[in-house]
Amino acid sequence: MGYSLKKKMMRAVPGVLVAAGMAVLLAACSSNPEDIGVDGYPNVDPPCTSAGYFKSVTPGWYYRCVYSNSINRWIKYPNQCPPGQEFNPATRKCE
Repeated sequence: MGYSLKKKMMRAVPGVLVAAGMAVLLAACSSNPEDIGVDGYPNVDPPCTSAGYFKSVTPGWYYRCVYSNSINRWIKYPNQCPPGQEFNPATRKCE
């Protein structure tokens, strides 16, 4: 009886290890690595889905979206305009 249980456990271990590995990979994929930390940026803007410069919903902020082929994800680069200025998407400048 002990041998049979040991044999069953040995067959189950690879499956458990694969399941644990998949859980770790899925957790890593569901995290949000696209955000580049910048002091003061509240990060309430929608995730990047296309390349370009976009006005933030937060006054005085804008961000650039770039697709990284090396990690197969969009990366958001937030920037802040000088005090009293707002980002103009047409000119891509703070005015």
